[in-house]
Formats: sequence, C-alpha cells, structure tokens
Amino acid sequence: MIEFEEYNKPLTRTQEFLLTNVILDILIKRHVGKSKAITAVELVADIQLYFDKDIDVRKLRQAICKLRMKGYPVCSCSRGYYYVDEPFELECTIQSLTERLKALAALIVAMSAKYREVYGKYPFLVIDDLEENIEKIVSPPLIGD
Repeated sequence: MIEFEEYNKPLTRTQEFLLTNVILDILIKRHVGKSKAITAVELVADIQLYFDKDIDVRKLRQAICKLRMKGYPVCSCSRGYYYVDEPFELECTIQSLTERLKALAALIVAMSAKYREVYGKYPFLVIDDLEENIEKIVSPPLIGD
C-alpha cells in the first residue's frame, strides 16, 4: 500500500512540464468547449499513451491546477475537463471553484470554533476574526469596485 505522503507528493519539475504540455495538447486539439469535455479517467488514459510511467487522476489534478495557476483556461464540469470556448464556460468553472472555497471556508470556521471551545483560543494558523473575514475571501470585489 502506498503511504499518504508518497501518494500526495508534488509533481517534479520535469513531470509538471511534460504533463502540462501533454494535457494542453490533448485539450486544445480535441476538447474545446463544454460539449467536448473528457472525463478524468479518459484523459489519464490518453496521457498514458505519452508516458512510460503510470499517471493517475491525482497527478492529473495537480497538473490541471498548475495550468490554471499559469492562466490557462482549463474548465471542468460534471462531464470532465475541457479548454474554454465561450466566456460563460469559464464563468461556470469560476463559480464552481468559488462554491468549493465557500464550503471549505465554512469547514474552517466550524473546526476553528470547536478548537476555540476546547482550547480557549483559535488555532495559530487562523485569524481571530476569521468568520467576519470569510465574506472577503469568498466574495472578492468586482473589477472597478
């Protein structure tokens, strides 16, 4: 069985470079627009045609994250991943990511409250007025505001 730390090890620079380029190539050539989305499992199978080593869904997600952080409009929906074709597709992905962030923020608030109840203070990584600042995190101002 693979240890948690080993399984969650970040991509190497070489893996990141190769994997992100292969993903972009596949998405831009065959999966532009939501109607042409490809599931993570199918995308991994396509990627494995380029690599000797096994590529799993975890590594795929890490590479997708790297692409997004670099500004590539890789979108996702219930049907899988695709390269943006229309502005609303990117808006939907941004909305989905925002909803995930709100859910995580709610978990942080709940767990921090329990920590404070048990230990009399907030955990050192969480600011004391986190609950009041969550709205700033999950509802950033619009451009021009």
